[in-house]
Amino acid sequence: MNEYRDIHASLLRFLQGFATRETAAGGAVSALNLDGFASPMDWPEKDFVALSEFQMDVEEAFVRPAIAFVISTRNDKNLFRMEEITNRLLNELLPTKRVEIVDAVTGAPRGYLNVLNRTRVGSVLHTDTQPARPIFVTFKSDQTLRLDSR
Repeated sequence: MNEYRDIHASLLRFLQGFATRETAAGGAVSALNLDGFASPMDWPEKDFVALSEFQMDVEEAFVRPAIAFVISTRNDKNLFRMEEITNRLLNELLPTKRVEIVDAVTGAPRGYLNVLNRTRVGSVLHTDTQPARPIFVTFKSDQTLRLDSR
């Protein structure tokens, strides 16, 4: 079973695509895995979108990942850039939208993560370095696991 690895890589790939489109549209947005940082003091000093709090529930043969997508902007008085980025990312994470699952090693498509109901935009988190706003999303994979009875 490579579900964890493939789903995590797929969500990072989705976020990288979003950051690339944002940058092409005139912003300077990076994508990163926020779980890889010990503290907000270590965050890059620029605008970014990130994965955080990655969780994955396995119930019978069904996989339900849940994640916080975090938007953070630097030197953004009144948070206008943050609000615009949040709005565009939210539009890609509304219920019934989906994210392609790819093999983490080969990049080959293998299914979809479907966004479930209750996508939630959280409150702005004020850190010592820069504000951040999470969007909480739960997915359901269209792939089922083959569970061995061993």
